[in-house]
Amino acid sequence: MATTSAMWLRRSAIVLAQSSQALSNAAIALFLPLIRSDLDISFAGAGLLAAVPSLTYALMQLPAGYATDRMDPKLLFAGGVLLTNCLGIAFALGNSLAVLVIVQGLAGFSRAFMFIPGLQLITQQFSESRRASAMGLLFAGGLSAYVTVNLLGPALLAPFGWRGFMVTVSVGGLVALLGFWCMTPRSRRTQAEDAPSRPARVWRTSAWWLLALVQFVRMGIMNGFTFWLPTFLVVERGFPIAGAGLVVAGTYAVVAASNVVGGLVSDHWQVPVPIIGASLAALSVLMASIGFLSEPVLVVVGTALIAVFLQFYFGAMFVVPVRVFGPTVSGVSAGFGNFCANVGAFVASLSLGVLRDVTDSFTAGFLCMSGAALVALLAVTRLAMTLRHQEDAGEDMPTDGAYEVHQVTRGPAWSEDGSIT
Repeated sequence: MATTSAMWLRRSAIVLAQSSQALSNAAIALFLPLIRSDLDISFAGAGLLAAVPSLTYALMQLPAGYATDRMDPKLLFAGGVLLTNCLGIAFALGNSLAVLVIVQGLAGFSRAFMFIPGLQLITQQFSESRRASAMGLLFAGGLSAYVTVNLLGPALLAPFGWRGFMVTVSVGGLVALLGFWCMTPRSRRTQAEDAPSRPARVWRTSAWWLLALVQFVRMGIMNGFTFWLPTFLVVERGFPIAGAGLVVAGTYAVVAASNVVGGLVSDHWQVPVPIIGASLAALSVLMASIGFLSEPVLVVVGTALIAVFLQFYFGAMFVVPVRVFGPTVSGVSAGFGNFCANVGAFVASLSLGVLRDVTDSFTAGFLCMSGAALVALLAVTRLAMTLRHQEDAGEDMPTDGAYEVHQVTRGPAWSEDGSIT
């Protein structure tokens, strides 16, 4: 019992520290109408506050993945948490768009050293067969932070203001960092992770690039929709900030729950590729519809349905590369996947702001995201055909000898010495 309690304390410490980055992000999105008003920022300028950190975060994914494959993830993770929360305080003290953009750019850099090391740390707390559940838990923790901010933020706005609120949540993140450092032992690397890595081989496979395209679309839809959702509700649909906060909080609660459920389904049935495809198909239809809904009840229902599928396939997206290419390049594969994902977030966040300025509506941007989901669905279909063809032909992917391709659809198959059976 004591061992189980200690294990869950370590898991909770990792999740809480990782979630601290979401507190300031959620506050910026929720209070964006007020920030725009205080600093006289256009919609396109406000889009930079989401786009710039997405770009720097994306650019640092491969370096962060490379470092995680070779250094102690605990140290990298702690450094990222420390710098991210200090920058959250700096954002609250900023008094111009230029200052806020610089702070956000640095925050994207620091958050890169939270994500991939965080994935390594949390997956080490679970068995190999529960990787998707572990990743889903980590992401669900961040979404829970969004729920908390959107529930408490409107109530605390009067006594604290948006600046005071951001300082408060950033200090809370530093407290979470202290708890993580005290409760979590130094990371232990497995024999497979210590084996020589040959990442150059995976760049020549079509699966690598198809997964990259899907990651681009995944985070583009997730970040673009959730960042602009409060503004969409307040400016275009007439919701008060408190009402918008409740809707956004509910949205993140649904996303968090569906993320965990998606990871459990992926781990239990060992069918991550179909989960990815089904989620993208649903998002394509729903994103095409949300901009045409005007009744508040229908807007809330449509938003909730989108939330079900936004990150249902998150765990599956990071499990597939590990199972196809092997654990020795897990840091690089996660880094490249997240690089592509955050390039998508950069493009979507900025594009939705620009399209809103040009068309005076978010509908055009939502339709573009619907089309992107359809393109990603075609990529997933091609990926499934490629993997099935290689499996039927008995061809191996360049896995460095740890996994085999048919894990993606038929479950794990290890030999006693870790080689392909």
